[in-house]
Amino acid sequence: MCVLDLIIVIILTFLLSAILVKDFPQISRVAADLLNSMKACPDFRSLPPSEDMKRFLARIEAADPSDTSIDEDNKGAGWGHHQFTAGSMTCASVMKSWEDIGNTTIARKLIASTVRTCKVARYVCEKMGIKESSYISDSYLERVIETLWDLWKLAGAVRHFLFVLYLDTNHWFSANRYNNFENVHTSCTPRQCGL
Repeated sequence: MCVLDLIIVIILTFLLSAILVKDFPQISRVAADLLNSMKACPDFRSLPPSEDMKRFLARIEAADPSDTSIDEDNKGAGWGHHQFTAGSMTCASVMKSWEDIGNTTIARKLIASTVRTCKVARYVCEKMGIKESSYISDSYLERVIETLWDLWKLAGAVRHFLFVLYLDTNHWFSANRYNNFENVHTSCTPRQCGL
């Protein structure tokens, strides 16, 4: 990853984190942990995503609230249900391992497109004069974030990220938010972690 790519990752991570903290505080800590961890090791196990993941992400990104083929139950506060369940493709069926996700770029795109789905639900309800206190898309955002975080950790990626201290070629330590030092999984080499 070149320096320019790393700068872009840092900026996009910052912007996405800011949106999540402001608009979705209920999941902002897990989301921040995930995004910061991916920022610390953006090339971790970087592979192409699975075909199902490509189709799943494309469906979410291409969703149009004015699409007449989507029934009324999946519009307004229900916006997002169709995108996350149609054609037997759900978070659970598509995201079974980090290899299905493929890389941090796809993970960030999935988070961003899910945030967009949440924002569209709010916009549509506002335009239709519907007062809602909860949106189904928010539960899908929570599921996406939690699933990605679980798969990221299961794959052995860096989980503590406030700062990394290089001790020698075989030992990486980081301080978590409670200032306890823990050995970090060494599958992320110094070069992969941008150090």
